[in-house]
Amino acid sequence: MTAVIRLPELRTATLRAMPAGDARTPEPQGRGAGGGPAEDAGAAGRRRSTSAVGARSASASRSTASSREADALRAVRIGARSLHLVSFGGLFGEAIHTGTVEAGGPWVAATVLTGGLLAALELAGGWIWLVQVRGLLTCLKVVLLAVALARPAAATGCLLAAILVGGVSSHMPGRFRYHSVAHGRVRGPRDRG
Repeated sequence: MTAVIRLPELRTATLRAMPAGDARTPEPQGRGAGGGPAEDAGAAGRRRSTSAVGARSASASRSTASSREADALRAVRIGARSLHLVSFGGLFGEAIHTGTVEAGGPWVAATVLTGGLLAALELAGGWIWLVQVRGLLTCLKVVLLAVALARPAAATGCLLAAILVGGVSSHMPGRFRYHSVAHGRVRGPRDRG
């Protein structure tokens, strides 16, 4: 069996299948960088890969800052989402235990604050979120929370419905989550307007 591997910065190499457990490195077949025979291909490849490493490290240093920012934003989102789940769990537990929710209670405040932070993080990525299915379902969860606060007897049912809406919206395929109702098609998070 023969496989051809093409790497953008390196030469094309043809590898031959070896028996299992054979520790030998397959030798490249073909011509080296200078057009010479295959024996020169190893040395030429090392020269090319060394210069390619230098080019990659320059571009890597440019993207390191943006990568760090993306990692920090991801950490903030994960933290906010985790706190939101804990606070909403406390709110739902209060509704189950007492049969109602206290409008000025700490679980309501924590749920509203963490939910507001999550919405602000989504809106920072673009207003398109408001017309996508994922944003509209978040608005539905806010309405369900408002109804739970306005009608304490319905709190448990409304909060259970919010959990179900959240579970479905979090795990639906992207073609549904990112579908823009205003545009009638899928619009990604990078699309603006």
